[in-house]
Amino acid sequence: MKEVRYKSIYIAFHPYLLAYSLEKRLIPRYEMWKLVNEKNLIMNRHKFSTVTTWPESKFLEKYMLSVKAELPDLYDLYIKKIGK
Repeated sequence: MKEVRYKSIYIAFHPYLLAYSLEKRLIPRYEMWKLVNEKNLIMNRHKFSTVTTWPESKFLEKYMLSVKAELPDLYDLYIKKIGK
């Protein structure tokens, strides 16, 4: 989890994260989650551990499509990162 800057203790408290692919889910979602939160584009912020458990459709709705006006290329960047 160094790629998403979390320590091993974080994994100990959220072991279900080990079930997800680093390259196809955790890292791309972390990068998008971090960017959107840093720019304060989402009213109701969610913990990263919560966002990782959402189905793809919910993540796209809440974190990609809802900020499309402010960050028009974000969706395409995310799709490229997950390899679709």
